Amino acid sequence: MDKIAAKRIAFVKSHGYKNISVFARAVGEHPSNVHKVLKGQQLPRIEKLFTYAAFLDVDMSQILGLFYPEQMKHYKDTRKALKEAAEE
Repeated sequence: MDKIAAKRIAFVKSHGYKNISVFARAVGEHPSNVHKVLKGQQLPRIEKLFTYAAFLDVDMSQILGLFYPEQMKHYKDTRKALKEAAEE
């Protein structure tokens, strides 16, 4: 398992779910589908990410950061640059 997949699984467990199967049942999905998403074998639809955020009781930006880390870094860097430019 790669580091990102391990981070996703640890994140779910740290938010009160004993394991991925329990989380899958909570969100109404088959455990194998959730495993594929968390391990990066299947790209999640945005609706699924909103559901995950709701059941984990976290902000959507945290979920996006888990599934799209490079894009979130780019987003944050762009916001920072725009903020700095506006302050000049």
